[in-house]
Amino acid sequence: MGSRRNNVARATNTACEWILDHEQFLGWRRGETDLLWIKGKPGSGKSTLFKHLLNKLNQVYDGQPRVLNLYFLFHGRGTELKRTKLGLARSLSHQLFTHMPDAFHDLISLFQSRNTTIGQVGKKWLWHDEKLYEEFHKALIIALGTSSVQLMIDAQDEGGEDLAQRLVTDFEKLTSEFKTAKFQFSVFFTCRHYPILSLSHGSDIDIEDQNRGDIEVFVDKNFPDFKEQAWADLVCKKTQKALLQGQSMKSILADIEVVPSDLAQLYKELINTSTRVDPPI
Repeated sequence: MGSRRNNVARATNTACEWILDHEQFLGWRRGETDLLWIKGKPGSGKSTLFKHLLNKLNQVYDGQPRVLNLYFLFHGRGTELKRTKLGLARSLSHQLFTHMPDAFHDLISLFQSRNTTIGQVGKKWLWHDEKLYEEFHKALIIALGTSSVQLMIDAQDEGGEDLAQRLVTDFEKLTSEFKTAKFQFSVFFTCRHYPILSLSHGSDIDIEDQNRGDIEVFVDKNFPDFKEQAWADLVCKKTQKALLQGQSMKSILADIEVVPSDLAQLYKELINTSTRVDPPI
């Protein structure tokens, strides 16, 4: 779990800050919705946003015993435990156990009984994902009697299509079941648009609609000369075309004045220029 988190690109100083003021996220934080899905295409920055938000929330909740933030990062190219429900259940159980060992009384009793009657775990028997997940569910019920619990799951699609869909069903059931708990239970997860198509309840944010500003900041920081070069290239192409068409210098200079300096408009103009087909003479 740690290696996946460490390999995720770190957000720049101002990147991803938009999430902290987003209406859907604020509603999730306030408990108005208990299930929030961050969706987007591969490479759109979901995991970078997840890591940034996880760090932010850990700072906010540091020293607050009544809020437990449990997380898991799926890794499709990692070991089996990094892309299966068993790995998810083990990780979440371990994190919750470090805060509330008493919530795992039944699990500890089962472990001791099996070790006595069957033999050493790992050699004579293994945990199965559904059984361990069931024990985690029992511990959650106990934990929610004294603390709020947030689950944060990244790259859910990297566990495979079937698991991604089953986990959404699980999360929907859990959030519905725990609506009457003494303390709040909520889930935040990231996933591509597919294989999950919709939620029965909760909210979603399409990251592709939000990260334009982050992309501009990244380009400005890492490619400071790019806009000037792109602008010059566009102007040269437009000027060359205008000269071939016999336009006057006054007309050409007037056209140059309206060439956009805004990054998005510059991209649009470059694409239009490169794909536009002149009408036949």
